[in-house]
Amino acid sequence: DDLIKVSPSAKLNNERFFIIDCMGAFKSLKVDYPVVDKKPSVPLKDLMRLAVLQPDEDTLTSLAARLLRLDKQLTEKDRNKILELTGGKTIPEIAANLAKPFDPDFQFQTVAQTISLCPDEEPTEEQIKFVIQPFIQSAIRPFDNPQLRDFIENARRNIYQIIDTANTDKVIHSGYDSQAKENAEEIINNFRKFIDENKDELIALRIYFSFSRDRARPVRDLNYNMIKDLRDALANPPYQLSIDQIWNAYQRIEPKRVKHRTTVGMLTDIISLLRFELKIDNTLEPYSEVVNRKFKEWVFKRNAGPKQFTDEQMNWLRMIKDHIASSVRLEKDDFELSPFVDEGGLGKFYQLFGEETEKVLAELNEELSG
Repeated sequence: DDLIKVSPSAKLNNERFFIIDCMGAFKSLKVDYPVVDKKPSVPLKDLMRLAVLQPDEDTLTSLAARLLRLDKQLTEKDRNKILELTGGKTIPEIAANLAKPFDPDFQFQTVAQTISLCPDEEPTEEQIKFVIQPFIQSAIRPFDNPQLRDFIENARRNIYQIIDTANTDKVIHSGYDSQAKENAEEIINNFRKFIDENKDELIALRIYFSFSRDRARPVRDLNYNMIKDLRDALANPPYQLSIDQIWNAYQRIEPKRVKHRTTVGMLTDIISLLRFELKIDNTLEPYSEVVNRKFKEWVFKRNAGPKQFTDEQMNWLRMIKDHIASSVRLEKDDFELSPFVDEGGLGKFYQLFGEETEKVLAELNEELSG
């Protein structure tokens, strides 16, 4: 959050960085043993299996490199689950253990400690293989657990979208896909099963089931973390469904009641899916469009009185509207984030709206959220 304050574009975790020494400032070059993915064409799930069956240098160092990249994208919840499955080991620790046996410095030190060598004597390949074998067996032991392998693969699948530019697709048949409707119905049925099986477990579902029973009571308590938990649970086994999959399935089954999404990947669209399935809404439309429409209605109602919003106030109200469209609601702590902090933060908001500040913020959260 602190980085985003000064660099608004820093919204994704970085995988690596480079230091360019243009002036020769470093007196000596220090290089760690390079952990390189030498098998980029081998899927991660196959690398984990090969690590147990064929623990050679290329396989283990490639797996280490792949795990280190993945670790930068994992959530805290994912990391805690990995700690549970590995008996307390983190992904960086596992990766380090996989690569360490092939570090020349480590090999030399281990051989020297295990086998007496003359000062100028270099260890032989046989001696190296002999002393590093126990370290290799220890490093691959976590992957004997199929639950760990499955969890890592599912986490990878949830994070990365593979784009194949080398193998272009060719049209082999043009016509109606007779199975497409059946597949769409299966996706929707799985979504309904997910709702039914988790309606007492997930807070967001409990809120909406309460709302569907008493429509006079508005949804006020929903927040970003709740819908993120909802999305994560939906993406995990046994459901393994994405917002895009479910949206496309509804669009195929009921095209007249489903609006096209101009922006895919919006987390808050899961709210629209939930409201549509629970028959709270008759039309399935992107959450951002719902928020935009409600915002226009609220502004029109507010400006109908003797006092109207200024251009500067409207600019702030639009920023809040956009934040709610992507994050469900706005809390006071959010004023420390971009774009609010770039415009003066919470202090500026209070300066512009004065005594109306608390009321305006409460109205926007209530009128636009959920």
